[in-house]
Amino acid sequence: MRSEESHEQAMGRVSREVWFLFSAYVAFLILLPAGSVFGVNVKVLTFLPLLVIVLRMSLREARALVQATVWATVIALFVGWVILSQFYPTFDGYLALGQFKDVITTLAGCWFVRVLTRAEADKRAFVRLVLCVTAIGCLLKGFIFVYSLKSGVSVSDIMDRVSLLFGVKLMTADLGDTSVRLQFTSDNLLPACLFALLCLRKKLRIGAVAGVVMMVLLLMSALYTFSRYLWATAAVAVVLGIVVAKRDRLHWLYLGVSGAATAIFFPVISTLVAFRFSNELVESSDVVRVDQVRALQAFFWDAPWFGHGLGSYTTDVIRSVDVPYNYEVQLLALAGQVGLVGMAVFLVLLVNYYRKAFSFGPGGWGYQFSVLTLLGCFIVAALFNPTLLSSMSAAIFGFLYVLAGLGHCQGEAVEEPVSARPARFVMLRSN
Repeated sequence: MRSEESHEQAMGRVSREVWFLFSAYVAFLILLPAGSVFGVNVKVLTFLPLLVIVLRMSLREARALVQATVWATVIALFVGWVILSQFYPTFDGYLALGQFKDVITTLAGCWFVRVLTRAEADKRAFVRLVLCVTAIGCLLKGFIFVYSLKSGVSVSDIMDRVSLLFGVKLMTADLGDTSVRLQFTSDNLLPACLFALLCLRKKLRIGAVAGVVMMVLLLMSALYTFSRYLWATAAVAVVLGIVVAKRDRLHWLYLGVSGAATAIFFPVISTLVAFRFSNELVESSDVVRVDQVRALQAFFWDAPWFGHGLGSYTTDVIRSVDVPYNYEVQLLALAGQVGLVGMAVFLVLLVNYYRKAFSFGPGGWGYQFSVLTLLGCFIVAALFNPTLLSSMSAAIFGFLYVLAGLGHCQGEAVEEPVSARPARFVMLRSN
């Protein structure tokens, strides 16, 4: 009976070609700070074929008409908010289309993950993929830091050149001749990756050496972000991971290596933390957000029900000349753009996306609660940085969706029967 069930589950896995395309898309989301390289949007090269493939797969399902109706309704609603912004002469129509693209690519990316990771084996493969690609991003940070030390070129100068390549400004900071901050857009994945590595290492068949290397890279990268919120959420993820996954003895090695590294580099780490929490730096960071909150509150109350439309912004505070609708306090800005009705639509979409992923059953509630906590942390992060609506945020939402779907994970990985393995490359079938 178990062999037949495993065989049926394996038959639900996607083909090698589709998985390769999906993997490339995910890697682009995580590694590339923007979609464009020298003005060419490379993410579109994988996004459009995936869109066609997932549409075809969804049309074969029993509830295809219902899904198509839901998607058409969602798109029509957000097109309505694009049109609404045109009634305010202050706003540029191109900005409305830009934020509309952000919304649609976020929702589409989440949909891709949901459709292409239905089999448990695909879920494990997706988590391994995200962990490996994120670790590669952390390794790139290390290379940049080492190159800066060897060449004498500051990290800020190096990243300014990279920013020109991708057309986006990356966050860096220097303390004297030493770089103390290098933050990628993918760093918001670090807390979830830390939790997944602590809980799922055995289930994902990640060896002890690879696990230790990944853990060191993730922790060092989290420290290097120089972000108070990421430090806090990374700490929460580590605590939750250790509490939930009680049987992995490798955790003692993690603690030993972390303790030794902290002792060796304590002067550097203490200086870094003290500098980040210094009054001058904290005030310069928080004052900007306080000003935004004050202006965005008035912006929201000016049109509380339906907002001012996508791409809208308050002229009292403009964070970016290129993308003026983007604010650090993104949740409040979004409320001013789509109003209470729009925020309710986002909430319904969020609940509908995760409603089948979470199952607080006996023995697994601790793991499920931990993933739900990480999801809450990511959403709350939008009160400090614009992280919610982008193709990269789709990778984070999708990663947490898959983690929740894997359920309780303290046991060893279960091998697939040999008879089921050839079915690995069969296209996903309708239920």
